Amino acid sequence: MLVQKLVRELKQDGTLDVLRHGFKLPRVKIEACSFKPDHSMNSPPSSATSATACALCRRCLTRRITVRGSYNPRLDLVLFVNGITAATLALKS
Repeated sequence: MLVQKLVRELKQDGTLDVLRHGFKLPRVKIEACSFKPDHSMNSPPSSATSATACALCRRCLTRRITVRGSYNPRLDLVLFVNGITAATLALKS
């Protein structure tokens, strides 16, 4: 159910919106990503919580991925944030 809802939200709202705002399941709000606070003017507990949540985000840059069913099946770089594809790059020489 979680993966189906995530896929539906990614198709409906887009990757950036899901990463920024998360999505809702019945009685639960899922946050897909946390961002580093812009400044330290937040109250200390809030700032510490935000910094901890940001540190727990998993970021991964992967080279040379092959995609099935695509016109150009090779991607040179793919950036993942918590397992969600955030960006793809095809490098040219």
